[in-house]
Amino acid sequence: MSIDMEQLQRDILTAASGAAATDIGNLAGFSRSQLRKIAKQTEWIRAGRLAGDLDDELFRFHLDDLARLIDSFVRVLAALTIVMMERVWNAIVGVVWRTMETAIGAPIPLPFRP
Repeated sequence: MSIDMEQLQRDILTAASGAAATDIGNLAGFSRSQLRKIAKQTEWIRAGRLAGDLDDELFRFHLDDLARLIDSFVRVLAALTIVMMERVWNAIVGVVWRTMETAIGAPIPLPFRP
């Protein structure tokens, strides 16, 4: 049996889009929330420094804390992105492998993600 290339492309796009849609929304919501917190902490540090409430030691302490917050945000964002990519990969492989199995009339083992 032959493979309808146009249909396969549409099926891949649909599967990939569906797999990514929820994760993209979650990433956007998480990012907005975290960026709001980073901005608030930045403003708090600025205001405290200008008001004289933060001496050099406390100022440095809060800047270091802000840097850790940003680092944590970026690391979580990267991890969530990897999870999303894995779901997209699985969705695409599922479509392609089912299409191949149908075309050749026999089951084939799923690949491991490289």
